[in-house]
Amino acid sequence: MADTFTGPWIKATKPQDWFSVKSIYVENPTSVVVGVTDYENLNRGGVWSTADNGANWTPLLVGTGAASYWYTIECTLKTGTHIFAGSVFSTLLLSHNSGTNWGTISPANAGTTFGNLVIKDGTVFVSSLDSNIPYTGIHSSTDLGSTWNPSDTGIYKGAPDEEVIGLFANENVMLAGTITRGIYYSTDNGSNWVISSLNNVPIYSFAAIGNTLFAGGLSIYKSIDNGVTWVHIFETSSIATTMAASQTVIFAGTWEGVLTSMDNGDNWSLSLPALPDTEIVKSVAVNGTTLLAGVNNDGYGSVANDGLWTRTFSEVE
Repeated sequence: MADTFTGPWIKATKPQDWFSVKSIYVENPTSVVVGVTDYENLNRGGVWSTADNGANWTPLLVGTGAASYWYTIECTLKTGTHIFAGSVFSTLLLSHNSGTNWGTISPANAGTTFGNLVIKDGTVFVSSLDSNIPYTGIHSSTDLGSTWNPSDTGIYKGAPDEEVIGLFANENVMLAGTITRGIYYSTDNGSNWVISSLNNVPIYSFAAIGNTLFAGGLSIYKSIDNGVTWVHIFETSSIATTMAASQTVIFAGTWEGVLTSMDNGDNWSLSLPALPDTEIVKSVAVNGTTLLAGVNNDGYGSVANDGLWTRTFSEVE
């Protein structure tokens, strides 16, 4: 398969030696927000924004002496001047003024880790999990976090290993990936969920090109009927923990690098040259014709390569 990339991997400029970029949210070409986790240095974690794909950064939620949840950000979402950030310390944060001031808005009965944030038709959804609670699920807010309600009717609520670990929304459907029960889908804005044909595998990530949906876990799957039925299309050699798509190209971030498909998921290849060292891809996002990848070696390589990497690509004609 021909290579879609038009340039090398470039490590983004950063004001600190970031440890792990867990979340990349692209609101528009000049508004990208990332969530960074670092348990060792408060100045390296938190929420940062860039208007030029990582050439320059603005700190939004960082600082020595900050609360512990400030430097363990797992997910981010931005809509206008409102920025949401979920942490691993039982805290969901919100700024109404583009990151100048922050407050906590955690839903009642949520888990200790907020892992996914999506917005659909003005409603914000967040998933959480907790190893000590049988199920914590999905919550939604129609008023930018002032109030929250459970939004997971139909999702099995059993042991902690049934938690929602992936969340996706487009104009037609919402998808929830779980640890052992595969994919649930909702066609009524998260009010009710139905289990799909893929119901016995872990699903971590989703992407879409038009009406074609893709899901990632130990393999990659595809659906052409709004998530009702799924077919296996590629066996990965490691977990596809994050996915993103442009108009014609699909990207899957794994423990071994970035997989790419330029033919609607029929064929996949590892993006070469690969990211340096042994880098685990924690997050991927597309901004125009630039792929952004947040990486971390989890102790298996050089920390000098941790952080955000970018690479330009071309659409398929």
